[in-house]
Amino acid sequence: MRRYVDAGVLIQLVAGVLIGAVLAFLLGKSLIGGLLMFLGFAVALPVVYLLDRGPLWQRIEEGVLTFIFAAMTLVTFLQVILRYVFNSGFVWALEFTTYCFAWLVLFGVSYVFKRQAHIGVDAFAKLFRMPVQRVLGLVVVAFCLLYAGIMLYGSWDYVYKIWRIGIPSEDLPIPQWVPVSILIVGMALLAVRLLEAGHAIARGEALSLLGDEAREAIQDFAAAEVDPDAMATPEETRAGIPHPPGPHDAPPRSGRI
Repeated sequence: MRRYVDAGVLIQLVAGVLIGAVLAFLLGKSLIGGLLMFLGFAVALPVVYLLDRGPLWQRIEEGVLTFIFAAMTLVTFLQVILRYVFNSGFVWALEFTTYCFAWLVLFGVSYVFKRQAHIGVDAFAKLFRMPVQRVLGLVVVAFCLLYAGIMLYGSWDYVYKIWRIGIPSEDLPIPQWVPVSILIVGMALLAVRLLEAGHAIARGEALSLLGDEAREAIQDFAAAEVDPDAMATPEETRAGIPHPPGPHDAPPRSGRI
């Protein structure tokens, strides 16, 4: 367990508390509802402390996803309780959860690219040698960047028009361009992840956008350290009974040279 908290975690904690307070003030229709929302948002980002790995901006990305999922779950839970128990509820709950789900999906697209967890078929690419596979991977990255660029341009134009006209949200007390701006953010992050993937392929660190599950499983198995004594039962340890050798133990010598 860590005995210190770095600056990245503190920034995320403060951001969670501040955003939670603002949303509770804007969206809370009652003292209890606002308090529960504040607590839910305030404790959402500390989950990222358990996922502390990589640079700060990548940990913030994980924190935002955790934040959105916790917010959507909390509001939905409160809405069900208020509706079926107290015959009340939040008018803006449906629109809020809809926007949260859109943010979760569009933010998750780039995150899944980072984790190399997108579903794909690479049977055709596997027919060629590794240099050809890298070329095919770069071609795929180029097409994906073209798609991200087109979507980014269209999203910018769409959000700009909404901002220029001043269209408000149906139930939330915020202008519509604020939640819709995830189109720009999501496509920009996707382009960044694609550039990172293309750079890794060009340097020979990867072959494609997809992860090789079989190779990763073999590497994880080879990197695992199995201690046969740790696998022995307490009775075997006290009695001095040798435990069967593990997969990483050296084979016994026969005595012959």
